[in-house]
Amino acid sequence: MITQNTNHNLRPKKARKLGDLAILYGIINTPFWGLLFFKPKAALWLICGQFLRANAVILSYGLTAITRFRNSPMTTGLVMTAYFLSIVMAYNSIYVWKVFSVFVALAVPFFPILTDADDLYRLAFIDIHSQGLLIYAGVFTLASLIHNGTIYIGKGSKNVSKRGESWLYLLFDKLLSRYIPVSEFFICCFIEPALAIGAGIYLWSSGIDPTFGSFLILMGANEVVLQLIDKSHQVQVQSLLNV
Repeated sequence: MITQNTNHNLRPKKARKLGDLAILYGIINTPFWGLLFFKPKAALWLICGQFLRANAVILSYGLTAITRFRNSPMTTGLVMTAYFLSIVMAYNSIYVWKVFSVFVALAVPFFPILTDADDLYRLAFIDIHSQGLLIYAGVFTLASLIHNGTIYIGKGSKNVSKRGESWLYLLFDKLLSRYIPVSEFFICCFIEPALAIGAGIYLWSSGIDPTFGSFLILMGANEVVLQLIDKSHQVQVQSLLNV
């Protein structure tokens, strides 16, 4: 119920939440199980839609794990970390067509059965397209483990739906806010993705590292999409509160 005491500065998030706690909640409360038995076609469409949304979130997290801090338990998790690394491994491998890399995460639990440790090591570290992407995956892993560690010791964001706070926005706010007043949304939606996409275009077009470059473009583009989805949802909610 909307009253005079209602908080009109709410900033709800619409993008899919895939933190460990969010996944656990989703498994318990998803309508998929009921649809599976009574409306199997609807269950299939639900899975396809959720799979596409999940991949957008995971690719975005590949960028924001580096550019953000103080993440929240609903938007960051160990499952997301493993999921992203499986996509990177497949995208970087000479044995996997890039277009199929997002599906590799579904097969990861079966890797111990399908392949031995030596073959898996070669697939992930030896027979690859880009050393740069491999190094990026290492930096991502370290950053993501730090995020998860701070969350599990209770030092994450108090806003459980927030996808981290921007290091770049913090820098602007501390040093340049008097001269260049910008919002956190502007930094997260335009500046951070532009840096990733710009670097990606350079690496790809120059031929220096097309694989790493194209992956940077994918991460930046997905972050723009999620930011716009969140912003449009916030504006819609705000318009209802201000009626």
